Amino acid sequence: MGAIEAVTSAETKKTITMGGRKETRTIPVWNATVANLTLMALGSSAPEILLSVIEISSSGFFAGELGPSTIVGSAAFNLLIIIAVCVTALPPGDGRLIKARLVFYVTAVFSVLSYVWLLVILQYNTPNIVDVWEAAVTLFAFPVLVWLAYKAEVVGSIRCPTKHAAANVRALTFSSIGTTMTSANAPRRTRAFYRANAVRGATGKRTMRSDGGDSRRGSVFPMPTARDDVIMIDIETNIAFFEATDEYAQIAILRTGKLDEQAMVAYTCSEPQAPGNDGVVTSVSFASGYLLFEKFQRVVYVQIKLTEADLDFSKPSGPRFHLGLVDTPGVTLGTNKVCGVGRQWDENFSGVFTPSSGNTMHVKEKDGKAKVTLVRQGGLDREVSVHVATKSLTAVGGRDFEEIDEELVFAPGEHKKTVEVIVNDDDQYENDENFQLIFSELSAGVFSSLCDGGPQRAIVTVYIENSTNHVATMWERITIDCLHCNFDDLALTCENWAEQWKDSLTYEPGGGVVGAIVFMLSLPWKVFFALSPPPRMWGGVACFLVSLGLIGLTTAVIGDLAANLGCCFGITKSITAITFVALGTSLPDTFASRTAAVDEDCADASIGNVTGSNSVNVLLGLGMPWLAAAVYWNFFGTGREDEWRARYMHEPWYSADMPVAFAVPAGDLGYSVSVFSSCALVCLGTILLRRAVLGFELGGPSPTADLVTALFFVGLWVFYIYMSVLNTMG
Repeated sequence: MGAIEAVTSAETKKTITMGGRKETRTIPVWNATVANLTLMALGSSAPEILLSVIEISSSGFFAGELGPSTIVGSAAFNLLIIIAVCVTALPPGDGRLIKARLVFYVTAVFSVLSYVWLLVILQYNTPNIVDVWEAAVTLFAFPVLVWLAYKAEVVGSIRCPTKHAAANVRALTFSSIGTTMTSANAPRRTRAFYRANAVRGATGKRTMRSDGGDSRRGSVFPMPTARDDVIMIDIETNIAFFEATDEYAQIAILRTGKLDEQAMVAYTCSEPQAPGNDGVVTSVSFASGYLLFEKFQRVVYVQIKLTEADLDFSKPSGPRFHLGLVDTPGVTLGTNKVCGVGRQWDENFSGVFTPSSGNTMHVKEKDGKAKVTLVRQGGLDREVSVHVATKSLTAVGGRDFEEIDEELVFAPGEHKKTVEVIVNDDDQYENDENFQLIFSELSAGVFSSLCDGGPQRAIVTVYIENSTNHVATMWERITIDCLHCNFDDLALTCENWAEQWKDSLTYEPGGGVVGAIVFMLSLPWKVFFALSPPPRMWGGVACFLVSLGLIGLTTAVIGDLAANLGCCFGITKSITAITFVALGTSLPDTFASRTAAVDEDCADASIGNVTGSNSVNVLLGLGMPWLAAAVYWNFFGTGREDEWRARYMHEPWYSADMPVAFAVPAGDLGYSVSVFSSCALVCLGTILLRRAVLGFELGGPSPTADLVTALFFVGLWVFYIYMSVLNTMG
């Protein structure tokens, strides 16, 4: 999970043109939905998937009972028990909605259709035999799911907010104090983050912090983005400020979507008049015109000449005038069409924050420190906190610079805060390096949309210019200049690996008897998995691959133990799989989903990821080994025909003239899938009903309804287990 978090949190630089000048923006490499359905699904479901793969490959490409039944049993536990836990995890009156509803609908439909497809190929189309094309369809439905979910997220993200939501955003900017609203565009924490923390917490380890500032407490105005065939124009912020020394008020107008043609948008400036006899305040337009965007131009700055009346700070606070965009043929206006322009001191605004250095800065190694100043405009009458942390890029924290991770507090009336990062001047030959200083988690206010990472974060990339007089040796030139080796990063990786071994052997007191027992039980596993490289090596790829291999070895052992356990207790493999094995593989996700339900402001990470995981388990966990086995028996298994017929000749569906093929006896598996599919439809229908009646998928105004829902889901799971056991026992 640490490796997946490292891989999926990777970011890259993209150069765009803004206002006629080139700007560099930090963007994530991985889409959150794609990451959760690929790397995250493979990581969290690795035991179920690998158990199915190992079972088939180790048995000479004969189908087994343990792998497929574990996948179905795990799906039942995930959907019914995990969601039951999440529904009751919130305090009374607190609720969570699924925000990415289109993604949820896609994964929910696939989570049911995947199992219905199993019934079709096992019981109706070539019963008990899986053809090559059936296995191929199962496997290649996986990339189709990922593509559809990605498209669903893109379509959902460009949908304009409702009038109600837009009104909330305006109220947030002009009149709310201490509001805790999360941007719809804020970076989502992945399931890897929650599952890793769940396991760390259960074993008494330190939980990790999400890298890069997830703006969970920020009062953020979300800037919409448009499709490539739509020209969308927005004002950067819905209030702008000027000071007594300013000659002009400057407002940025932003364009997204289609950029390869000119665009024009009409605007008007108006100012409020004195209230009439009826007490109604009217506005009178004093300027209007058109703004022209050239091809590929993303930003146009409007400058409005300030008058003496505007600069009269003895007047009550509030907007002096308004800049508004007017509907114009050929363009689509976003949700932010009006900007109030007022003096700097406005007690009703939470403030706009911008690094004074811009998005990049350069320092020399010999300077010894990098100073970055964060400037606040507006909202000066209140205290505002902001989190600031460093992030290593080519420069390594602890060696090239000293890492910081702290809170900055703007006192009332404080206009700016300066952060100092110590830069280490070592006498080594090395290339110029860089790191990032990331401001995030505003308690109130918003980062400028022109910031790198804005409006959720403000990222300043600091470039350290090497100033040593050290004469490089031939070895240093080859390794550093030609092979691009970073010896600081290599040394820190070795230190982390050594620390990893030390942590696996160290008992942390304070857990009492239970803590000691957990430590002893987990000790051999922690030592075994300490073989994995640290997540920082190769961006987490090395750790991911090695960990996956170690999980495969562990799964092979667990498969044998599960089979022997069932044998000792007189329980069939199918029952062992849907109970003991499924319970063991799904427990970490239970704790992770509960934590996500409590900590996140939406239900996507707890409910949506369950449906996605269940889909991937079937499509990848069965599609991959079944396709390999089907290809083997159709093209390479003719020499083992006698062995194949001896294995299946006593089955009721067998006939002497049937050709050799990959056989998957439906039997208990088919019945188990049928019962689960029915329970899944009832469960998903209940979730949709909760949203329609209570307004939330999780929690809500009625704790009694939450308890009834949870008990109903648990009852469905018990019903699934009970019916499956009855069928297996005849």
